[in-house]
Amino acid sequence: MMQKVRLLLSSCDISCVRRPVFGNSEGTLKGTVCGEFSNDLTAKPTVSKPAVTKAGHITLLSKDEVGLDFQEPGILTGYRYPESSFCLCLKSLFQLHNETLNIWTQIIPALYFFVQFLTSVEVADRFLLVYLASTSVFFATSTCAHTFNCISPYARHLCFFLDYTGIALYSSGCAVCYYAYSLPSGLLGVNLFSAGAGDVYLFFSIFLSVWSTYLSCATRFWKPSFWRKFFRLLAFVCIWIYLAVPIALRMLSCGSLNTDSVGECASAHYWGLQFMFVLPSGLLYVSHFPERWFPGKFDVFGHSHQIFHVLGALGAYNQYKALVVDHVQREEIFRSFSYTPSFAFGLICITTVTLSNIKIVQNSYKILTQKMK
Repeated sequence: MMQKVRLLLSSCDISCVRRPVFGNSEGTLKGTVCGEFSNDLTAKPTVSKPAVTKAGHITLLSKDEVGLDFQEPGILTGYRYPESSFCLCLKSLFQLHNETLNIWTQIIPALYFFVQFLTSVEVADRFLLVYLASTSVFFATSTCAHTFNCISPYARHLCFFLDYTGIALYSSGCAVCYYAYSLPSGLLGVNLFSAGAGDVYLFFSIFLSVWSTYLSCATRFWKPSFWRKFFRLLAFVCIWIYLAVPIALRMLSCGSLNTDSVGECASAHYWGLQFMFVLPSGLLYVSHFPERWFPGKFDVFGHSHQIFHVLGALGAYNQYKALVVDHVQREEIFRSFSYTPSFAFGLICITTVTLSNIKIVQNSYKILTQKMK
């Protein structure tokens, strides 16, 4: 275990790294290949090349120089060395490569939501703090995944295991806040299975959040393909649809409400923007547009994952604004239905998702270790 950790956080003054070797023009691989599961993480390099330029930056590689698991459709250049050191990864934050904007489009929203959390600790409602904390963790784990995934093939998988955990925690934070502020008034007085509809809604969100992490981690052991990406996206689309349907129904009913019920629809503008930003982001994630249609033209600027991140961040911002409005404007509506969301139940749900995700990552780590031997 310690040997793997030392390999993961290798010395900052490493000057040479392992380079993949291709056997022929058709891309057949031979030798030790970065990005593929290797039989020996400590195998000696087949070809050496300086990892750092004279300017002190990571040497960038073309698509043909990295392993299959590091390659992205339509991205031909700008790949960082698949076995860069921890410090070189940090330096690469200020170097242009095909992950630069992926990283910064997550750092900025992570800082924004973290500052909102710090400045709201003493004044904000407890449910809203859960949302801010989970959203901060979500953007932070994504930042780390995109920053450090080039340390090694081993680290790449581990980084994205944690990234999927961050997404699941964010989904749980959303569920807790929706449960507290945003469910349609038609559900507030309804009982299902001897429990309130809101409690049932939050309870089932736990299973979907855990399932999304499990499926996403499992697909990392599949060969790179459209279906791997499709099922990974499906895992999170299911939880998003489940959480969004009550909000969408509430927004669709706004046109039929009387003017004295305006509080029910005060946040409609922000919810509409959130849906507008999030819906196309999933299509971009799967389609890899525009880089798949114009290979090499969007290697550094404008490829789909960058746009996916920007749309996701804008969606989260408008979601936060909508939740703030719902908290203020719908208090009277909740009181009229004697609806009192349980913060303790919300914490139990978040804790359950967190512990379950830790177990999933632990098991995925064991599988990864076995495959990398």
